[in-house]
Parts: sequence; structure tokens; C-alpha cells
Amino acid sequence: MPAAGAGIVSLRSVGEYLIVRIDDRGAFADPPAGRVPPAVHIRGGRGLGLVNHLCDLVRMHSRRDGTSIRVHLHGVQL
Repeated sequence: MPAAGAGIVSLRSVGEYLIVRIDDRGAFADPPAGRVPPAVHIRGGRGLGLVNHLCDLVRMHSRRDGTSIRVHLHGVQL
């Protein structure tokens, strides 16, 4: 999410999964982010990597009007 922007977070339970969806109006310009480790000398850029490591499924969709990130967590219920 952009530092100056706003977003919407929604949660729902489907079977044994908690699904978290984050929507904002920002553009997502780096599709491999979170799947390829950042260079050692870079200070940031580790958040999506942690999300990919900790969650069972991570999906990112970028559109003209914003970006949606949806994560699935097994065994977590509302």
C-alpha cells in the first residue's frame, strides 16, 4: 500500500482457511516482488517475501484502478 494512500482490508473464513484481502488504489509494478529475495544492500522490500513464506497462497492482481492482494492461511478461523 502506498505510504500516503488508503486501503481496505477484508477477512472471511472459508472452510479451514482464513482469507485476507487488501485492496488499494496503488499500482503494483514489480510482479516477482516477494518471490525473489531483495539484494542484501537494500533496506526494505522484505514484507511480501515474509507474506509468501508464512501464507499458504498469495495472489496479487493489479488493475488500472488499483491492486488487490489476497492471502490464504490454513488452520486460522475467525
